[in-house]
Amino acid sequence: QDLGGVCEQDATVHLANDFSHEWASEMTKPRGKRKLWSVIWRALGTRRLYIAFALYAFSFCAAYVPVFVLNLLVRHFEGIIELSVVSLYLLCVALLVATIASSLALTHSNIIVGHIGAQIRNALTLAIYRKACRIPSSARIRPSQEDIQKGKTEMKTLTSGQIVNMFSQDTRTLGQFMMFINNAVMAPVEIVVALLLLYFQVDWSAFIGFSMLLCTIPLSQQVIGYVNTVRRKKMGSGDTRVKLMNEILGGIRILKYYAWEKPFQAKILSVRERELKYMRKMAYLLNCGVQLIMFSVPNAQPIIVFWFYTSVLNQELDAATAFTALSYFSMMQRPIFFLPQGFF
Repeated sequence: QDLGGVCEQDATVHLANDFSHEWASEMTKPRGKRKLWSVIWRALGTRRLYIAFALYAFSFCAAYVPVFVLNLLVRHFEGIIELSVVSLYLLCVALLVATIASSLALTHSNIIVGHIGAQIRNALTLAIYRKACRIPSSARIRPSQEDIQKGKTEMKTLTSGQIVNMFSQDTRTLGQFMMFINNAVMAPVEIVVALLLLYFQVDWSAFIGFSMLLCTIPLSQQVIGYVNTVRRKKMGSGDTRVKLMNEILGGIRILKYYAWEKPFQAKILSVRERELKYMRKMAYLLNCGVQLIMFSVPNAQPIIVFWFYTSVLNQELDAATAFTALSYFSMMQRPIFFLPQGFF
């Protein structure tokens, strides 16, 4: 009662009813043309998603203002250009306003996509629950229509552990994807804009640095692909653990009667230990593999770029060019990091 009630647009029943209505319309289409995402967007609407994209676009455009201001200030202090006192004050105000505006727009964009992700998870959770309550036992052990069309007629059992994983893991994965969909969708635009501005600063050296960052995409893709493989194994272990717990709770009287507590406890702990092993492996891969790639390449990148700019192109490197180029490379690093996560 202290926290208050949930607003109507976020109520699970309201979201699931809209989803069920759109899903019933989608089921009238041929089997190969049914799409879950089209049902989700018709149920939730796409207006807020476009607003989130627009706010993110404004955010990364405003993020370039401090770079331009820094370039002008460095050139002024080096004596290359002459700026009046009023111009200096205006540049400082622009630096403050642009930073605040960029941060607010980015935060609001992330809040919108996070809100949409939470609504998707709520709607799908109740839809899966309703389906699990209606599906008969015979449907859980027969092959799916897709398998029949492919000639696979072996029986497959839909266990309770798999259903629980649909509630907890699969819906959470969709919600997490929505958390950075704005970053992934706008990443190509950010990369192109940063590369063009960088070309005006360090000429063809920009493509040397860009190629180094581009090499991190397949590496990150391999790491993330292996993480997804480990995640699927973890989910399989979770299915086994939940199924085993349901069997134990269903036959608890027989288990207690024959004093089988310790053997079953050892079996559960064995499955849980295997699941924890996969979770540790995922954590090591994400924190060591991806972070190592994303921090080692940017540290070596400026050295190679500036060496190519001064030694091969025979250009003079001043402070304004160096600081501006470093800022552009830093801004290009984030979209390249989100690109493989969003599309692979």
